[in-house]
Amino acid sequence: MQNHRPSSSRRRRVAAAVALGAALGLGACGGDDATDASEDPPSDDSSTTDTTAPADGGDSDDGEDPEEGSDDPCDIVSDEVVSDILGVEIARREPATDANGSGCIKGTERMPDPRDGAYVSASFVTGGAAIVDSFSAQEGSEAVSGLGDRAVYVPNVGSLTVALGDDALQIQVYKEGVPGTQDEVVRVANAVLDRR
Repeated sequence: MQNHRPSSSRRRRVAAAVALGAALGLGACGGDDATDASEDPPSDDSSTTDTTAPADGGDSDDGEDPEEGSDDPCDIVSDEVVSDILGVEIARREPATDANGSGCIKGTERMPDPRDGAYVSASFVTGGAAIVDSFSAQEGSEAVSGLGDRAVYVPNVGSLTVALGDDALQIQVYKEGVPGTQDEVVRVANAVLDRR
């Protein structure tokens, strides 16, 4: 009988991809402890905020495509799309890049209680397609058609994960204590994919 277990390098990539997604999500909330998707976001105890635009002009509020060759992870989605989804002006831009992918959190300034703020987190995760399967097994998750190879929305945390070949796109929307709707996260995902 054949062994159908993923290779150890594949398991390490998936674990790293999940860690990147969790780090971006926790950075959005400001916490430093991992949480189950069904838990409330952790309290905001971080004071790091990057509210400056990239030196190369990067992302702008005009909805234009980012400058060709931009290395700014925050160019993943326009400020205009995020502002429209959240209903607020963008006050923070927090890029994140590591060996497993890159992404950005955009939204309001950090609040003592993250449920008082609003943010969109968007990231590409190298080798992260298996995350879709993991979230699909979660109670309450909903398959979403028409995005990538397969996609899943997790309503209790307002997140969408899209498999793109071996990689994944992760989106999370959170507004003043309320996880983003499926329509909102799909709209962000489409905006991100249109920029690729």
